Amino acid sequence: MSGNSLTGEIPSDLGQLSRLQHLYLNANSLTGSIPPEFGNLAQVRTLWLFDNGLTGSIPPELGNLTQVADLALSNNFLTGSIPSELDRLTSLQWLLINDNNDLTGLLPRSFIKNNLAGLRLHGTRICRHRDAVFQKWWNTVLHKSGGDCTPDQVERLALLELYDQTNGPSWRNATGWGRDSSLDTWHGVSTVNGRVTELVLPGNGLAGPIPGEVANFTALTVLNLADNSLSGTLSEEISLLSNLTELRVNDNSALEGSLRYDLTNLSNLDVFHFGGTSLCVSPASKIQTWYTGIQDARGRICGNPTEVQLDVPVAYLVQSIQTQRSSVPLVQGREALLRVFVTGGTAAEPAFFAPQVVATIQEAGRTHQVTMTQNSVRPTMTVDESDLNYSFNAVIPGEFITPGSTLVVEADPEGVVPRAAGSQDRFPATGGASLNVVSVPAMDVTVVPVLEAAEPDRSIFEWTDNISDNSSEVGLFKYALPFHEFRARSRESYITSLGLVSSGGRWGLVLELEALRLLDGATGYYYGAAASVNGFVRGIARLGGWVSMGKALDEELAHEVGHNLNLNHAPCGGALVTDPDFPYSNGSVGAWGYDFRDGTLISPAFHKDIMGYCYQQGWLSDFFYEKVIDFRERVEGNRGPAIAGAVPESDVLVVWGGVQGGELRLEPPFQASAAAQLPEMDGPYRLDGIGGDTVLFSISFTPGEDKFGNKYFLFALPIEPQWDETLERITLTGPEGSITINANDQRSLSIVRDATTGNVRSILRDWDGDLPAVLEEIGDLNIRTSQGLMDSVQTQR
Repeated sequence: MSGNSLTGEIPSDLGQLSRLQHLYLNANSLTGSIPPEFGNLAQVRTLWLFDNGLTGSIPPELGNLTQVADLALSNNFLTGSIPSELDRLTSLQWLLINDNNDLTGLLPRSFIKNNLAGLRLHGTRICRHRDAVFQKWWNTVLHKSGGDCTPDQVERLALLELYDQTNGPSWRNATGWGRDSSLDTWHGVSTVNGRVTELVLPGNGLAGPIPGEVANFTALTVLNLADNSLSGTLSEEISLLSNLTELRVNDNSALEGSLRYDLTNLSNLDVFHFGGTSLCVSPASKIQTWYTGIQDARGRICGNPTEVQLDVPVAYLVQSIQTQRSSVPLVQGREALLRVFVTGGTAAEPAFFAPQVVATIQEAGRTHQVTMTQNSVRPTMTVDESDLNYSFNAVIPGEFITPGSTLVVEADPEGVVPRAAGSQDRFPATGGASLNVVSVPAMDVTVVPVLEAAEPDRSIFEWTDNISDNSSEVGLFKYALPFHEFRARSRESYITSLGLVSSGGRWGLVLELEALRLLDGATGYYYGAAASVNGFVRGIARLGGWVSMGKALDEELAHEVGHNLNLNHAPCGGALVTDPDFPYSNGSVGAWGYDFRDGTLISPAFHKDIMGYCYQQGWLSDFFYEKVIDFRERVEGNRGPAIAGAVPESDVLVVWGGVQGGELRLEPPFQASAAAQLPEMDGPYRLDGIGGDTVLFSISFTPGEDKFGNKYFLFALPIEPQWDETLERITLTGPEGSITINANDQRSLSIVRDATTGNVRSILRDWDGDLPAVLEEIGDLNIRTSQGLMDSVQTQR
């Protein structure tokens, strides 16, 4: 119903369409408010209400739309703030609320739990938080705009959030709060140069948890919230206030728990009072070193029980992703992070001992032993994979990750923890845990910068020029997938006469890249990085093939070459042709992982499989990780040497084509000096070369296919001596019908090589006249043009 000149208010009855998946009401003249009943659209994935005249606030009921991926409310007259309930939209990828001039307030801090691809805030008065944790999340949103506010604007909004979330109307003294006046006229607030430096509100009736918005007070030196009714714990946000010299939260009886280890980041703290609460500081030496260094520290040290049920229920090695059962195979020779989870204590009697853990790996008569300590303030009561501080961790060198290796873990060998009967402080309980290690082929990927001959978009070079084995442009692909030996390079640019915005042009480019790989005599995978001044270039790849193309993005390279590795889509972001066996909802990676690039955890709640359309925070699920290992072991290891360079070169006839848009396509054949390339298996398609009544060659095959159902083939057939006199036609036959090339087909191909290097720089189709300027820039060129069937079988004798 987009663009239908609809007027009036949106009927609330639409909220009863419980099976509706897509609702497009954009680009009309609708007025009134967004019906709260839209919160009942349990299955809706797309909700477009932009470009109307809607007024009022955003209904918090929209937070019930747990399946919505695309929520667009931009260019209306909405008012108020963004409801925090929208953080429940766990499937949300795009949130567009731009150009609503009267939307105000802070972007809800809880949004950092969401994995967004796009967030548009421009044309509003919404501000984003300024602290490092929030900024790190903001940087993961690929398509973003707006939210830029000055520090004093953000701090004013953060103070208002503090007021609202701590029962502000019941404060004993709220003089000045909420007024449009200088912040230092607000009770308890002191500023320097417009920045909040002191927040002193003791005995003022504050109630509830301390809001995370306090993290925005990055210049704060004094925080005094003593003698109130605050509850909960001291959150991570407090640890971000690195300039604090004085922190008083004493006499808030409902504050509880042990102090977080990351409070040790408050290195400037001189005063810390937390007496009169249920907070306590761990007796563990690491945090005690920090605590005893504070000049005026007043609070309780946590006590220890007389005995502890000390267990090691889980220990595993992770190279990219891993389950608690260690079901994901390890790649031989690749380093791994060992995570050991030690549990002890109960909610009633938490334990705060600081044991060591010793892990031993035996490999072919060699021993590798590591001793680990933990940054957590205490052993966890259950296995919690969500924080590296909750496990004992060590990086194990790749030389010890080999078939036959075993792992043994001992917790607290020095006996620091008083054991309770039944403690299981060894993993495994007896013997050694055999590591599931597999060998995988080397991964070799070549990035090909692709330019359109007519209007080259050179912006891709900013990305492609940096490609190397360890460059960030291939980092996601290298570290998320099961590789050890890894090689990446950028080839010289390739110029195509095709237009890459059209599906037909992209189909043709995949074939050209197949031909380029053949003519280069290359091994490994080819990824064509492309852009067009004429519009959007969609990625495409042959499933289980060697060639793909897409934009100059690390996520898109990983996604498209993932298709080459025979992976279908994961169900996220509206991806088509998803793997029916994918086991996780919303494209989750399904298990915890580890990113060796920056030493961070991969969360199954936050990270999505890169094979969906939720590229941001992309990684590879354990399901697809194992599929890649199986595919490469089963298929690539056998076919690679035969196809990629081990066969000697000879004069070959290159026959290529496929199915595009449901129709058979047979491209102009050409002669080349290259390795023969023949079908890997028979199938429902056939190529016949015919002269008179004689069949000169006939091959049956199954073409490659992409995610859209298009098909591809490229074969290099050794040319027989008599073909130049006898070959009259080539016929492609398949379920779609048949198509023939004969003497009347005068399409031409021009293969353009750099005269110095001999490398192919272009395959021009039916080119007449001067060379494109982008090719002229290269310098000396060798050009060989083939026109018609006879030219394609003329050997270079």
